[in-house]
Amino acid sequence: MERHEVDRLVIRAAVEAERLLRTKLYSHLRKIPIRMVLEVSVHRRERQEMEVALRESMEVSDAFGTVPTSRAAIDALEKTKLREVLDSGYDGCVICKDETSSDGEVARMPCKHMFHHECIVRWLSASNLCPLCRFQMPT
Repeated sequence: MERHEVDRLVIRAAVEAERLLRTKLYSHLRKIPIRMVLEVSVHRRERQEMEVALRESMEVSDAFGTVPTSRAAIDALEKTKLREVLDSGYDGCVICKDETSSDGEVARMPCKHMFHHECIVRWLSASNLCPLCRFQMPT
């Protein structure tokens, strides 16, 4: 979640508290205590863990050489439009770390990790391992 989105949520909570203060039920109060819990750090931690796993995958590949994934396995990847997975926990492509329009296409590996289609095809053409969990694809 971007900083401006967090700010917008905080402002919306404050506006709602002001609205409640104007109702009969709360008119006797001057303040309404509000407790907000933001779990932004959890998402950052997950992103950092993915980046570490990606780096480790590349180091393992560099140390032992890589074996490309079979063309049939690459062609069999489940493909979907990016806009269809944006609300389902897709946190962006960790291969390129690039933002794309919602018109892009993502591919889901058998291990359930998702990447931009063109990024994972390029990756699997050089390695048969998932960049995140090292799931082995057929060679």
